[in-house]
Amino acid sequence: MLAGKRVMALLVVLALLATQSGCWSRKEVEDLAIGSALGIDRVEVEGRPKWRVAIQIVRPGEMGAGGGQQGGGGAGGKPVWLASALGDTLEDAITNMKTRSPRQLFLAHANLVVLGERVAREGVHEVVDIILRERDLRLRVWVLVAKGEALDILRAEPELEKLPSEEMMGIITNTQPKVSKALVVDTKDFINQLAAPGRDPVASKVQVFTPMEERPTGGGEPQAPRGMEKEVKPVVRLTGAAVFRGDRLTGWMGDRETKGYLYVINKAEGGIIPVRIHGHQEKDISFMMTRSKSKITPEVRDGRIAFAVEIKAEGDLGEHQETHQIAKPGTIKSLEKDVTQEIKKMVEESIRMAQQDFGADIFGFGERLHKKYPKVWKEIEKDWRDIYPAVEVTVSVEAKIRRTGMIGDSPVIK
Repeated sequence: MLAGKRVMALLVVLALLATQSGCWSRKEVEDLAIGSALGIDRVEVEGRPKWRVAIQIVRPGEMGAGGGQQGGGGAGGKPVWLASALGDTLEDAITNMKTRSPRQLFLAHANLVVLGERVAREGVHEVVDIILRERDLRLRVWVLVAKGEALDILRAEPELEKLPSEEMMGIITNTQPKVSKALVVDTKDFINQLAAPGRDPVASKVQVFTPMEERPTGGGEPQAPRGMEKEVKPVVRLTGAAVFRGDRLTGWMGDRETKGYLYVINKAEGGIIPVRIHGHQEKDISFMMTRSKSKITPEVRDGRIAFAVEIKAEGDLGEHQETHQIAKPGTIKSLEKDVTQEIKKMVEESIRMAQQDFGADIFGFGERLHKKYPKVWKEIEKDWRDIYPAVEVTVSVEAKIRRTGMIGDSPVIK
């Protein structure tokens, strides 16, 4: 009888448990302010340095077919609300943001963290700390460094997508593999570079600019009446790279130097290389790279440290501005030599800039030395900053043109 009562009690408890929600920490989406991108700046307020955090928060009501910039709707029809707040610390600024929002701030869906130039130059250790501590921020969030202020980047309006963060994500996923003029790195890789011995970090550079089609053409073009001038909307582009020495931004690389850097670290995946044809002052070809492979080999001989960089690149002939025959082995070999010399020059310029201008080991030469010659590295680790700029680096390149496109020889115009 007693056993039967115990069984009955157990069944009642199980029945009650079945009626309870299993998600005690559940967050209803209508109660959340979902952040899609985060911008961090250092600013002066009444003579005191402050942190400024800006967040793009999605407006779900503007994301339907009738919403967005074209469709109107509440708050001007914009699909995001750009909100910012100040604080003495980063966490203080984020908390102050919550005083403006009628919904609970939720950053788990943020795809981008944009660091202002001043933040990067003064040191990013505070930013790294909060990224690792903040439970909502994922380690696969992309890190971008703004040429200027991060807030200006978040203010720029998208040209094709509804959400600015969606447009930036599209640019990020297309730029490195298809153009190879910019580096894209997420927070996990960026932090790993900061922590790795014998390596300095590199991050994506993003900047606001005025598109060429929006700029005045000049040449006597009639001006619009005062008060009716065309509004020029700023847009963003991902180009070049932000170079760090330790945790501080030390300078910028342009498109060309960044492409050379990507070749060295084995991340050049595609893109066009304009090459001057040997013996011609005004004729170029376009080498369409399809794949590349690189190898860095440290060498220590008689106490002397050196590095050998070997690069192999393959691609197609995308353009040929000369009319002489090219569909024969001899001509192709000559063009391959021109491409080889251009890639070699590009890589050497990138290495020279990193060594002489920045003193930043962005290629991870010290890291390679550490792995192959740990005893040597232990002896010189403290002096590597002084040794690195004078280290000899030899570059060898082999380029192959595999295809010439839909035609062989260019047509001769009569």
